[in-house]
Amino acid sequence: MRLGFLFNDGTTRTIEAIKFLLHKYDFVQIGCNVTDSWYWKNNNDYTIVPGGKQIGGHAILACGWSIDGLYIQNSWGKEWGAKSFAIIRWDAFLEQFLYACYIDNLYELKIEQI
Repeated sequence: MRLGFLFNDGTTRTIEAIKFLLHKYDFVQIGCNVTDSWYWKNNNDYTIVPGGKQIGGHAILACGWSIDGLYIQNSWGKEWGAKSFAIIRWDAFLEQFLYACYIDNLYELKIEQI
């Protein structure tokens, strides 16, 4: 088992790398900056856009992508976003993304190793 990391270089190479990781591993744990606009996401407004006042960091799960941006799941409950899901537009992603963490060879993990 190998733990891998991807750090934001501020270019579209980071976006392409996240897309590749999602293709290979289905989901990726992400650390990102959070702005005040994150708090007001709901079922009618679930797209995270660039800008806003940075208020801290947070870990989220990346679980897909489209031309519009990265699909994420947050741990703030089903009242946040679209039942805990949202889209980070690609321009906001490059602004707020810090790192991604993934586990390689997950299927080789044995219970004795845990």
